[in-house]
Amino acid sequence: MPRRSFLTGTACATAAPGPDDVATLWPPGRKPVPVASYIADSPLDLARSDVVHARLGAPIAEAVG
Repeated sequence: MPRRSFLTGTACATAAPGPDDVATLWPPGRKPVPVASYIADSPLDLARSDVVHARLGAPIAEAVG
C-alpha cells in the first residue's frame, strides 16, 4: 500500500508514570483528527515504549489515511 502524506502536530511527555504521545493528524482535504496514546506504569524503557506507540499509531494512520 502506498504511503499517504498528511500533516501532523505532536507533543510528547516522558515523565512518570510513563511516556505519552498526543498528535493531531490532518489528512488532505479532511478535518483534523486528534490522537492520544498513553502508557502508564510500564516497565519498558523509552526506546521500547516508542515501539509500542508506533504499533498503536500504525492502524490509526491506516484508518485515517
